[in-house]
Amino acid sequence: GRIYRIAPTTPDPRSAEVRQLLAAGLAGKSTAELVARLASDAPPLVVDVGSRLAHQSRPHIPGALLLDLDAIGGGSDALAADRGIVFYCACPNEASAKRATQILLARGHRDVRALAGGLDGWMAAGHPVEAGVEVSFVPPGDRRAD
Repeated sequence: GRIYRIAPTTPDPRSAEVRQLLAAGLAGKSTAELVARLASDAPPLVVDVGSRLAHQSRPHIPGALLLDLDAIGGGSDALAADRGIVFYCACPNEASAKRATQILLARGHRDVRALAGGLDGWMAAGHPVEAGVEVSFVPPGDRRAD
């Protein structure tokens, strides 16, 4: 068997693909951008998108709201349109975070992005995580978040 090494790449910001993602609101926010926004006067809501099992078995960005796609699709009030939101997940290519971003953009949210590199990128950059978080979920369609 062959061993392949995949080096992380940064897309050229002038590329047509990056311009299209930016226009659609799907270009990922870098970990450095997220750290800077978290330290600002108007920090975004950080949302970990994953299943109950994923949330119970892996670390999280400190302070992140833990939701699954059903809760996001059901319209949780925690995801107010007047606040910036950054979704992240531990999926290949940030698939769940990008889908959550698409859902909110379709509802008229303006400041919503997926975290480029997801949880793995956050941890690889040396940023803190927390484990042992008590997990509670908002059922789909429930309009409150505890």
